Amino acid sequence: MRFVFKNRGEVSKDGSEELLSVSKYYGVKIRSTKTDREARADSLVGYKKCEPGDIVSNIMRAWNSDLGVAFDSGIVSPAYEVYVPQEQIDPDFLDLLLRTPEYAVEFKRNSRGIGDSRLRLYTDSFNDIQMILPTLDEQKQIGSFVHRINETISRNIANLETQISLLEEKHSALITQAVTKGLNPDVPMKDSEIEWIEQYPTHWMRSRIRKASNRVTDGAHVSPDESGRDIPFVSIIDITNGIIDFENSLRTSAKSFVQHKKHNSCPKPCDVLFSKDGTIGVTAVIREEIDFVASSSLVIISPITDLVDSKYLDYWLRSNLIMEMVERVMSGSALRRISVRKVGDLPILLPPVQEQLEIAEYLERIGTNIDNAINFIFQKIYTLKEYRTAIISAAVMGTIDLRGWAGTGDDG
Repeated sequence: MRFVFKNRGEVSKDGSEELLSVSKYYGVKIRSTKTDREARADSLVGYKKCEPGDIVSNIMRAWNSDLGVAFDSGIVSPAYEVYVPQEQIDPDFLDLLLRTPEYAVEFKRNSRGIGDSRLRLYTDSFNDIQMILPTLDEQKQIGSFVHRINETISRNIANLETQISLLEEKHSALITQAVTKGLNPDVPMKDSEIEWIEQYPTHWMRSRIRKASNRVTDGAHVSPDESGRDIPFVSIIDITNGIIDFENSLRTSAKSFVQHKKHNSCPKPCDVLFSKDGTIGVTAVIREEIDFVASSSLVIISPITDLVDSKYLDYWLRSNLIMEMVERVMSGSALRRISVRKVGDLPILLPPVQEQLEIAEYLERIGTNIDNAINFIFQKIYTLKEYRTAIISAAVMGTIDLRGWAGTGDDG
């Protein structure tokens, strides 16, 4: 590298230039186009200048590919290094080259420090890295090839992501249909005379969550007691697709668990959790006996088992109907939330319990099929992304010969 680049060394005198940021995900971009939430220094005087075509390297994170080519003029943190090409290099090719897995290995191998968090890629080590550099015409040809491949694969990925969205929408629609109309299309229906639903089966009852439950309360309004790590302390971030990650949740002491249990902050089997702030509407059914404390972000609903099956209640709370109602009654601007009282006031349609079980079983079977289809599509997306990385690396590193590629015709 030392024969191709040199340090720019210029710094801002007044800090008025555009501030740039560096990331392994998007390279070097104007900071305001990527985030406005990260803290920044009060004064940018003394920040390092860079120009289009320069390499910007985060010394502390270069080993993790936090570097790239700048395509805009601006300034970067004094903790970064800015390198200026000393010969004509196509910036698109250079950005691709530096962000290949092969170069990531070299950046890490040449970084100094004990442990990833302390690795640093200083200029002398950067200069020692060997570089491959084809002719300018070949660089542009490689860039054109990669652009075509990336465009094609990105389009395919976007189509697959659309398929996932359609499957998720279909799943939500099936849930709403089942919990409001049942599974028998020929069952007699009656007008509800209320705004949230037009008709429902004549033999179903209408109620509210609080009337069909033994308790509707939220979790603990205190932080976990860190004097002991005996009992899981679960919040909304520990729930994914109805599964609670007890292993990686916060922990609290056994002593505090006793107090939380007295205050009804500890869910029991057959209870349903419903998140009331942050990402509202996340649910989970407690299927087995396990000691844990729920945080205040979660509402604990204990259904009356003679009236409501837990799994049916879970699907009811996940229906589009309830999500639309929750959206209307939420409060707050910065942090949207719904109160425990409003959760208890949410309506619920109650088929006979046996019919609830049949609906829940049907939706679980349908959900499994849809989840399998979605997971299959996710695997295809992952494979496409891996293929894209591999073929870009092969093109940039010269593993495939593109000298006869004209940039037209079949992408294959």
